[in-house]
Parts: sequence; C-alpha cells; structure tokens
Amino acid sequence: MQNILAVMTKDLEEQDNSVIIISDPLPEKTKFPKSGFCNGRLRYNLLMNIVICGLIVVPFFVPVIYSIGIQCYFSLQWFVFFLLYFINTIRIMNANKQKKRIKDKQKDKIENLEINSNNTNLLESETSNTLIEQNQQKYKYKFIMMTFIYKEPIELLSNTLDNLKEMYGSNQIIVAVGFEERTPDKEEKINQLKQRFSKVFEELIITIHPFGVEGEIPGKCSNCNYVQRQLVIHLEKTRTNFDINDYMLTNFDTDTRFQKNYLQMLEQQIKKKCKKPEDIHGIVWQPVLYYNWNLNSRTFFVRITSLLRNMLMMGALIPFQINVMSIFTFSLKLCVDGGYTHPAYQMEDIICFIRWFIKKKKKIKIKPVFSPTLSGPTSGHTFFEEVYEWATQLKRWTIGSAEVFHYFIVHSKRTQPSFKYTLWGLSYFNYYALFMIGQSFFTISCAVAFTVFNQDELVGYKFYISVGTLGFQYLIYILMFIVNGASQYLLDPIREKEKFNFFLTLLHIIFSPLTLIVYSMIAFYGLFEVIYKGKKACNHIASKKEELK
Repeated sequence: MQNILAVMTKDLEEQDNSVIIISDPLPEKTKFPKSGFCNGRLRYNLLMNIVICGLIVVPFFVPVIYSIGIQCYFSLQWFVFFLLYFINTIRIMNANKQKKRIKDKQKDKIENLEINSNNTNLLESETSNTLIEQNQQKYKYKFIMMTFIYKEPIELLSNTLDNLKEMYGSNQIIVAVGFEERTPDKEEKINQLKQRFSKVFEELIITIHPFGVEGEIPGKCSNCNYVQRQLVIHLEKTRTNFDINDYMLTNFDTDTRFQKNYLQMLEQQIKKKCKKPEDIHGIVWQPVLYYNWNLNSRTFFVRITSLLRNMLMMGALIPFQINVMSIFTFSLKLCVDGGYTHPAYQMEDIICFIRWFIKKKKKIKIKPVFSPTLSGPTSGHTFFEEVYEWATQLKRWTIGSAEVFHYFIVHSKRTQPSFKYTLWGLSYFNYYALFMIGQSFFTISCAVAFTVFNQDELVGYKFYISVGTLGFQYLIYILMFIVNGASQYLLDPIREKEKFNFFLTLLHIIFSPLTLIVYSMIAFYGLFEVIYKGKKACNHIASKKEELK
C-alpha cells in the first residue's frame, strides 16, 4: 500500500512540474506610459482619409485618360499579386510532393525489410523504431508555441492543443497559454488543460494576465506582451544553461491547425536562409495561411474574404515585406531586443513587426514557411450574426492598420532617416489605403463620372480599356477560386474535405467585386471612427469562434 501511495505521489509531483501557472504582475520598470495618441498629437492616419477622399473626387476633375491610367495601376497590382500568389502555390505543392516522396521512401524501406527478413519480431522492432524516430524528432532549436484565450470555447483550444500534440517532436515543445484575469470560468478551464495536457509537452505554461494595468489596452496585444516577458523570466529562473539564442517562439490563435511537420520545415528554411548564426534574429517566419475551415457552411462574403486574404498574403504581404499575419515564428532574442509586443496597439502581429524594425534600426525580413496552416474565418450562428462579426472584424483590422501607420510615422522620425523606412511606409500605405480601400471608391467614381459627365471622352480605345480593367478584375477572381480549389488537397490532413456546388461558386465569383466594395465602405467608416473617437476606437474586439470547434 505504501508503494502505491509513493507512486501516486510521484505522479502528482511530475504532473505539477509539467504544468506551470504564472499570475505575478510584471516588474514596474516594464510598464508602458499612457499613450499620447489622443493628447493633441497629430494623427498621421489622417493621410489615409485625405488620399482616399482625393481618389473619390479625382475622376470628376481630371481628363478621362488620367483616370484610366489609375485604373490600369490598380489592375497591374492585381496581376502582380495574383502572379506571386500562383508562384507561391506551386512552391507549396512542390514542397508537399517532396514530403510525400520522403514518406514513400520510408514506407518502401519497411516493406523491403518485411520481404528480406524472416523474423517478424525484427520487422516490428524496426517499424517501432521508425515511429519513435518520427515522434521523437530532435530539433536544433527549442520551440515555444504561444496562444491566448479569453472568451473562446475551451473545446476549441483543447482541439488546437491536440493538433500540437500530433506534431513531430511534440514532447520537446514548450506550450504557453495566456489567460486573461477576466476569462469566464478560468479555474475550470485551467483544470481541464492540466488534466488533459499535463504530460504531453515538455512544459505547459499557463499565464494569467492582470486586468487594468496602466499603459495597456484589453486584448491580445497586452496579453502577448505579458506572456512573452513572463516566459523570459521563467526560463532564466529554471534553465541553468539558458541561452536566449536557442529559443524560437511561435505566436498562434486558438483556431489554428498546423501540419505535423511544420517545425521540421521551419528548421529546413532556417538552415537554408540563415547563412550566419545572427541572421535568424533578423527574420520573422510566416507560414502560409488558409481560411478554408467549413467555408461551405459560411456566407458568400466570408468565403470571398477568406480566399482574398489567402491570395493577398501569398501575393502581397510576404513578397513585399509589408507585415506578418496572426500566426508567425521568430527568435526569442529578436522579441527581447525589439522590446516585446506593444501592449497598447491592438494589431499585435503588425505592431510586432514594425516595432522590432524600428527598435533594431535594421530591416526585419519576412520569410515564408511552405507548410499550409489552417486559420479560422469569421463566423456566426445566424446569417445576421455572421454579417455583424464580419463587419466588426473588418473595421477592427482597418483601425488597427491605421493606428500602426501613425506609430510608424512618429517613431521612424526619431531614428536616422533611411530609404528602407520610406520604402516600407509607401508599400504599407499603398496596400492598406489605396489597394484595399481606395480602389473600390475610385471604381465607383469612375463609373459615375464616365457615364454622366465624361461620356464624350470615353470613346474608342478609352472605352475598351476602362471596361477591360473591370473585366480583368473578374478574371483574377475566377483564377483565385480555381487556384484555391486546386490546392485544397494540401489541407486534407488537418481538416475535413469541403465540397462546393459549381453554380454556388459561380455566384460567389459574381458577388466578389461587390463584396470588396462593401469591405472598403466598412473600412473607410473605420478610418473616420479613429478620427472622432481617437484611441478609444483602437480596442481589440475578439471574434466569436463557437462555430469553429
């Protein structure tokens, strides 16, 4: 009986050691002063409003040929973004084929062993060793996977952690889950995680972010800052040979699904792209995100937006080094040197990239990881709830991009003027202000100006070019749907297959320009909300994810 009790006590001790709960406040010196965003400082996001308003009125005051030239500029961007999207999709498919060839070779090796060996036990032993080698994958770096929960369903988070458990070498991963002090049923959810995942990972670290800290806004950004800082404190205390250069940190959401070999592919990319050891501290690694999570049961505008986000990430954000999105990996040293995450800017992914860029006074590169990763789209129980969720998130993304632009202008002026800052700022402004918002209003203005005021000028080649730009955009939408559909097999291991009716898809293609126009209207409203509400408009409103379990 005493032996049994001793074993039980030992098991409980091991369970306690594998789950760490941290709720201590951060040191006073790490707190941020209250933001001066609304204290009389010029808000440079006003430039976005001014330029977009200018695009709206331009067709009424300039010759038709100039308006057609601007239309062609937007069409050129569509072409370049789609071309890069297509090229990167091919690269993902090639990476998937290479992964399949490696698996086939391993399978052939086992089959040959079965043919050549008369000893069944030997076969079982070799097969078992192969599986052990696969599951006990040894990594050069120590990987930390970091996610956050507020009102998200615990089932969704648990399923996401189950997905991490399936990754190769998951027993070497440190997993950090950032709770909020005001998370509903916090203790019950923490107990569920402890019972289910206490011995799955090398370490499960649960943090509880205090509410109402000065200089912070409620949301993922402040929670992210808290988790990152507490991780460094914890590792410095508990790891005798702690070397910050050895740690890589992945930021992801509770509605994320990784491929089993994500960390393998990440290390391969690091080895390929980092010629010097210090190179890794100047790169943020962006897995290619797909939003094809039950899109067959989502509304047409959610599906169109999801496909657009996928295309523009692969065709614009990564190739033109604009910013990372929601799920990304970086070195812990880069995080510390860059000042962690700013706790007062809601778009924690964009602010991280820009903040580190400015703090280090060195260009931070974005490198893709060609491992298709699934991220949940906006969703709702009913059609009207989904409309509300979709509009709310669109407005939040726009407000976030606007306040980050203001942050960039203010802080980049304090550093040594550089062409790299100017070039990045122009790329960012072009994408978020002109391409994502301005072009839709410009198209509407052109349609009105050409048909009502400038009918006489719109003759001959001018007419065909003007109509052709709209037709070209439709062509891009058609190709986008085709490429996305053709690449769906890449996601089969991490989600159920989706089937779409051909005529329904055709209807969605027809509605695509209209969806982008409504998107732009909501975004433009968000820009004006920042003007009259100031920093009060810049809060993180978490999306509902009950439909993504």
